[in-house]
Amino acid sequence: MARLHPDEYVYYNRYAGGMKSAAKRFELDYWANSFAEAVDALEDKLRGQYGPDFDNQSFKIRVCDSPFSASYYFPKNFQLTDSDFQADFYIAFTRYGCDKQLLGEEVYRVERMGALLAVVLDRRHLKSPALAHR
Repeated sequence: MARLHPDEYVYYNRYAGGMKSAAKRFELDYWANSFAEAVDALEDKLRGQYGPDFDNQSFKIRVCDSPFSASYYFPKNFQLTDSDFQADFYIAFTRYGCDKQLLGEEVYRVERMGALLAVVLDRRHLKSPALAHR
């Protein structure tokens, strides 16, 4: 359980096939708790890219299914969007197949014990509607 922190509630025991196997059959991160780590990782990446100019940038973020669960952790220059085409980044957990709904370059994965909980995709290069969906 300690290895799952702060996502202990996603635990499945070996009778369910362990975490990796359970991820293929059951919902794991139904509270979207992994979004906190995903947002922090995206912010860290962008601060590294933009340096001191980071705070002067604006980023549109599309979040699958639980936008307010993620936006709680947003820095001031992250803005929620419900537009797939305007989104610079896409944050999604694996519930409902959200992680497979949009294209993008994977820049971060939230994983616990071999199970994928959430992904962050960079979509800045996909501003064309023809390229935005799988």
